[in-house]
Amino acid sequence: HLGRRNSAFDRGNWVFVPHEADAWRAARVVKAEGEQTRLELDDGSSLQMATAEAQKLDLCGVSMNLDMENLVDLDAFSEGSILHHVRKRYYQDKIYTYVGSILVAVNPFQRIDIYGSSVVKHYKNSVNSSEPPAPHVYALSADAYDHMVSGQGNQSVLISGESGAGKTETAKKVLNYLMEVAGSPGSGKKTIADQIMESNPVLESFGNAKTLRNDNSSRFGKWMEVNFNSRNKISGCRIVNYLLEKSRVTQQTPMERNYHVFYMLLAGADPALRSKLHLASPDEFAFLNKSGCTMVKSWDDEEEWAAMNEAFKTLQFSKEEVEDIYSILAAILHLGNVEFEAPDGNTDASKVSNDSAVKSLAKVSAILKVKAGDVEASMVQKLSQMKGRASVIAVKLTVAAAMSMRDALAKALYGRMFDWLVVRVNDTLNSASDNDSRHVGVLDIFGFEVFAHNSFEQLCINYANEKLQWHFNDFIFNEEMKMYKSEGVPCESMTFKDNQECLAMIEATGRNNGEGVGLLKLIDEQNNLGTSGTDAKFAAAANQNHGKDSKTPNAYFEKNKTNPAMFSVGHFAGPVEYDIAGFVEKNADSTSESLEGMARTSEIKLVQKLFERPPTEGPSATGPRGTPRGGDKGRKTANKAKTIGSQFQNQLTSLMTSLKSTMPHFIRCVKANHEKVPHKFDGKLCLDQLKYAGLFEAIRIRKAGYSYRIPHDGFARRFAITGNNQLLKLYIHKKMKPMDVCRRILENATEQGVIARKNWEVGKSRVFLKGASDKADMEEFRESKCHDMASKIASVLRMFMVRKKVFKEKFERKAREAKIRMQNEKNGAAAIICQTAFRGHFIRKRSRDLKLIVQLKISMRSQDEEKIKDAIVAFEGRRISSMAENVLYEAKKFLMEMKERQKILYDIKVALETEQLGDLQDLVERAEMLGMGNETAVVDAFLMVSRIQEKRNVHRKLLDFLEDDSQHSESIQELVDSARDLGIAERFLTKVEVAYKEVAPKLQVRQMLRSGVEEVNYNKIKEGLEQAEIMTKQMSEEYDQGLRSKAYKDFCIVEKAAARRVMKMLLLEADLTKRSMDDLMLDLKTDDDDEEEGIIISEEGSRLTTEKVKLCESIANAETPILKEDAREELMRECGSRREFDETVRSYKWGKIFASWKYDSDNPAKQPDEDESFFGLHPADAYERSIVNQNAIIVQLGGGRTEEEKKQDDEREVDLRRGLKPTQKSSASLMQTPTKKRYYGAGDTLVVPTRKTEKQIRKEKLDMGMGGSRNVTGYEMRSSSRVGMSGDMKKMLKSRQRVMKKKMGLISTLQRLKADTNQKWK
Repeated sequence: HLGRRNSAFDRGNWVFVPHEADAWRAARVVKAEGEQTRLELDDGSSLQMATAEAQKLDLCGVSMNLDMENLVDLDAFSEGSILHHVRKRYYQDKIYTYVGSILVAVNPFQRIDIYGSSVVKHYKNSVNSSEPPAPHVYALSADAYDHMVSGQGNQSVLISGESGAGKTETAKKVLNYLMEVAGSPGSGKKTIADQIMESNPVLESFGNAKTLRNDNSSRFGKWMEVNFNSRNKISGCRIVNYLLEKSRVTQQTPMERNYHVFYMLLAGADPALRSKLHLASPDEFAFLNKSGCTMVKSWDDEEEWAAMNEAFKTLQFSKEEVEDIYSILAAILHLGNVEFEAPDGNTDASKVSNDSAVKSLAKVSAILKVKAGDVEASMVQKLSQMKGRASVIAVKLTVAAAMSMRDALAKALYGRMFDWLVVRVNDTLNSASDNDSRHVGVLDIFGFEVFAHNSFEQLCINYANEKLQWHFNDFIFNEEMKMYKSEGVPCESMTFKDNQECLAMIEATGRNNGEGVGLLKLIDEQNNLGTSGTDAKFAAAANQNHGKDSKTPNAYFEKNKTNPAMFSVGHFAGPVEYDIAGFVEKNADSTSESLEGMARTSEIKLVQKLFERPPTEGPSATGPRGTPRGGDKGRKTANKAKTIGSQFQNQLTSLMTSLKSTMPHFIRCVKANHEKVPHKFDGKLCLDQLKYAGLFEAIRIRKAGYSYRIPHDGFARRFAITGNNQLLKLYIHKKMKPMDVCRRILENATEQGVIARKNWEVGKSRVFLKGASDKADMEEFRESKCHDMASKIASVLRMFMVRKKVFKEKFERKAREAKIRMQNEKNGAAAIICQTAFRGHFIRKRSRDLKLIVQLKISMRSQDEEKIKDAIVAFEGRRISSMAENVLYEAKKFLMEMKERQKILYDIKVALETEQLGDLQDLVERAEMLGMGNETAVVDAFLMVSRIQEKRNVHRKLLDFLEDDSQHSESIQELVDSARDLGIAERFLTKVEVAYKEVAPKLQVRQMLRSGVEEVNYNKIKEGLEQAEIMTKQMSEEYDQGLRSKAYKDFCIVEKAAARRVMKMLLLEADLTKRSMDDLMLDLKTDDDDEEEGIIISEEGSRLTTEKVKLCESIANAETPILKEDAREELMRECGSRREFDETVRSYKWGKIFASWKYDSDNPAKQPDEDESFFGLHPADAYERSIVNQNAIIVQLGGGRTEEEKKQDDEREVDLRRGLKPTQKSSASLMQTPTKKRYYGAGDTLVVPTRKTEKQIRKEKLDMGMGGSRNVTGYEMRSSSRVGMSGDMKKMLKSRQRVMKKKMGLISTLQRLKADTNQKWK
């Protein structure tokens, strides 16, 4: 929003308009023509109003959008502006705002983190700061304390506001500040500051209650004088209470509560106290259960009960005093349950109604320690003395009168106990106070109240606020006068209208001429009349003294024309209409002497003290039961000074005397909304409270003088343009003081008739304007000056543009030519200089780079880390070539690798010490990746890893053997030896050896069977089968007896099956060759070379020797036909005959098929079927298959080759000599089946085998491949002459054969080692 105004209600101006919900809202003038003015509110809605009414609205001012901490600095001072800024700060969680020296505090209904010791320290240190502190209750408290300390007399903090506005909490914050800055340091015991703070829980418990507006509403006023000694430390405190709401003890408004202490007693009392005082729940007491509210969410009765008892201890209350207090509270509760009825229909008398009431009455008498009959008699009858007689008679009371007597007793007990509590607290707080001590007073008193029904209590409260408002107005007016005098502004003609006439109407005694008797005096007169005084007589007397038709009419009094029981008083905050019903009764503070006499008979000391006679009354003045002689009429004179009104008036007079002797500081508490929720600002409610707080009285006082006050610098900055050019220059260049500039501006405006001389003054620090119209006239004057200067600027600009257009081309052309010429000259000279400099720089830079590169490479070769780092640092911070970048990159990478190597070596050393296998394996792999395999630490780590792995493998195999002795049984002895070398525990190895000795015979039998099958040794097979059957039978019996596992039952099942199949093959061979096994056995024992007479086997009886097996494997693994042929020839030489060669090949085939433990260890043979199958074939078919495979394994390469085939063989030999791999490898091996394979047949012709006839099959079975054509068997030798080999080729082939032989030996060795150690070999 813009607060600037050109003229009165011109378009675009912002003003404050009345609003139904928010009281005042900012609005912008959209159209102001004719009789209607259209406005647009700040929320976008439109408003139409009469122009005449709009002219009366207040301007928003230029400070509308500023965050104003002190609203006295506003340029527009009105109800709308104050409400606007208070609302804006509230929504920013800034609940404190200054209006001059007055602090406005809006209740946020939530906890805000703006308090605490650190905040107290901040405001304490900011007292003497040049910058004023932000608005805060601590800032005002600091100001009051500082004034007192600096010798400016006693101080007072006046806190007011309606119920729920936060008065009590604000007062606590003031006391908290004083305790923090002036409290004595603690020494383990409670200080006077602690006692002052602990007085709050006691007084709040007895004086606060839950109301519709506030859950913790103070129902009394409180003045606290905090005393300070000569060292400016707290020395004591005096508390004065005002106008306790005693009627709340017996009756409450719906949804309100009685005083907190009653509920605290019922919730927190221990079982012993509850039994002693006959306590129950709140719902069982008539004084608590009629309002419908017994619990409050924001008030924990049990927690507050504990806090109150702790406060009693801090305030040094004795145990007897506390017990007496609780007894009085319990007696009041039980009194409420006492009910009355008319005895036998006699309405002029009363008695206690029923058993329940009788029990309650008995509880009251027991608790108060008085006779039950005396309590009942004091409430159902009244003692009176007849005229002219000395005797006293008892007058019976009606039921209503008896109930009034009961309520009067309850209120008297509570009210007098509260007064005694305050006195008792003062005794503790003033025990160490000096007589001449200074003080800071804190007044926490009820604010102005206006309800739908206003009674005597509201009249007293509003009377107190009228007195405080008069004090407030007097202070504000004096403050204004002081400011005008300090600024040097004439103020003799300034006056303001005070509220003395309204105060006189309430408190006047009528002794002064032209002055009527005050309302309080008139009520006292009705009380002095006794039973003849009535509310109607008071209303008539009030109208007679202050009405329009009276001799002393008062403008603030107005009688209700329709209801004579109502009258209105024009208070400073607005008119309030009062209902006179009950005024006289509520004003009376007297208690029946019969009740007081009964109370004096109590054995409780506190009750006796509360009802003791005044010093003026003696025993001679009393009659029977403590009543005064002459009955209740004898107390008429004593009652004259005991009315509520007169007591309250005397208290206010004393309070005003105290306040006038102090320097006041005002805090006005405001309740943001009725719902007590945060972040909700009810504008209408808050405006009413601001009015009741008297803030707008301050506005009226301010408007009586000069309402607009602007600092010199701000006024000069804005309006210097209205003077002449010389004045503007003087201000801009600061050659004239801002005050003189402001005076010259206003004098110029006065000369031109803009503003009257009487409507402005220039003070020492600011400019004073009379009203809003004067401010608007200055703004209009400034606008006209701005318009004139804008016209001059526009004319000069147009002239300049025309000149520029005319002379532009001429000047620009000459400038361009000169510029081009000069630029060419400069470019030529600059080019030469740049080239020279660049060449030199390039050579120097290159030489420096080369030097650094050489140094870096030398450092890298020497692996000197420090030199490498120095060389890298030398490259930093300068531009380098691409070559240098590459070297630098390599150096950094090399440096990182060095660090990595060092770290790996260190980690290996640590891992070696701790023998962490996993870490060592990872580190060794990383070291090998970085090429650190030759490092000693890496080698040690590798050896340790190998040793640990080997140790674990050996240990695992031994464990497997112990679990199942069929595993690794063939290598147990080697494993045990390795385990001893590796350091495995001897005890464990002994256990393994014992187990091994037990299974050694079985292993020997199994080994005999395996070697018999592998060597095709009939004798070994036969002997092994016999021994295996014996052991199997023995172990089966042991298994049946439960001595063996299932594994032993199946002992050597694979080996036995393989042995039987080999024997079958041998028997089949004997059958096919028409020889018996005896002949075979005979042949096994001979060494005959005749191919036709027997089967040639070695001396040990085995067909296959180690040398023969190696030769067979070399045939199967040959990569080229040449190598295959050479291996075949060597096998032939080893065998010596064709028959032995064929038998060796067949036996090797049988071993490959049947010895599955040797040739197929990873995939053992399936369990054989003795009758049906042998690896899918019948034994006879298996033998036939071996014959067929044997024929197809060896490819015929000798004899009858064509020239093309010879050429291809030669090319293969040349490729082999060059180290190239053959283009086509032989696809045949000893294990392959030649189904649908091509092979060479007779005559070197390519033959595709066809399905054989039965005749051919029978012939082959008889022949067994030992007779017939050599082309069929395919074992014809290939000589070097037949392939045309040269001598070099022969040498090369022999060398190749030797190499292949060594290679095969190495491969078999590696395989054996791998099987033993299960390690990964590279």
